[in-house]
Amino acid sequence: MDPIVELRGVGKRYGAGDNAVQALQDADLSVFAGEVLLIQGPSGSGKTTLLSILGLLLRPTTGDVLVDGRVATALPEKSLPAIRARHFGFVFQGFNLFAALTALENVALATQLKNPGARAADTKDEARRLLTAVGLQDRMHHRPDELSGGQKQRVAIARALGGGPTVILGDEPTAAVDSKTALGIMELLHGLTRQQGRAVVVVTHDPRLERYADRVVAVEDGRVASARTGAAMVGASS
Repeated sequence: MDPIVELRGVGKRYGAGDNAVQALQDADLSVFAGEVLLIQGPSGSGKTTLLSILGLLLRPTTGDVLVDGRVATALPEKSLPAIRARHFGFVFQGFNLFAALTALENVALATQLKNPGARAADTKDEARRLLTAVGLQDRMHHRPDELSGGQKQRVAIARALGGGPTVILGDEPTAAVDSKTALGIMELLHGLTRQQGRAVVVVTHDPRLERYADRVVAVEDGRVASARTGAAMVGASS
C-alpha cells in the first residue's frame, strides 16, 4: 500500500545564526489509509512542528512532503491551500468554533470554504450528515456556549470532515476534555478510519489513547526516534 502522505528527510529550522533552533531534523514518516497514528514525545520535542509540516501548514527547511505521491513542497505557495482543503482536516486542542454560530452553521461554513462552488443547501445538508455521524444530531442548532467540551470537540471533528479529506490531523485534540470524553473522541476517530478508510494522525501526551492506535511514533529532540505497533493493531491481529 502506498502512503497517502510521506515525509522524506524533513528538517525545520527557526531563526538564523547563533539564534537558530533546529526544531526537526531528518524526519521520515509515512501515513497510510485506514490507520490511527499517534505521535508522542515530551514538550518541545518537535511533535507539533512535524504535524504542521505533514499538513502543509509549514514548509520544511529541508526535505520533501509527498501527498498521494506528488512532491507538494515543490509547488508554489498559492497551490497549497487547495491541496490542504482537499486532503486534510484539522482538529485542535482549543476547538476554534465561532461563538455566534450554531454547530450546524460552524460546520456548514467550513465546508463551504473548502468547496466555494457548492450550493448553500447542499453544504448545509452535508453539515447535518457530518454532525449526525459524530452523534450530535440533537445539538446541531446549539451555539458553542450551550455545548459541553466533548460536544464542542465533536463539532470540530465534524468540521474537519467537511469536504471529505483523506487525513485528519489532531494536535492534542483531547487535552481540553475529561478522560472519559477523551477516550470517546478517540473511539470516534478510530471508527472513522475503520468505516471510511481515512487516516488519523494525533499528537498527544496521553498514553491511554494508545489503545486506539495502529502505530505509535516517538519524537525526541527533533527526530523521529522510534515507531511501534499500537494496541489497536495488536488487538485486530490476535
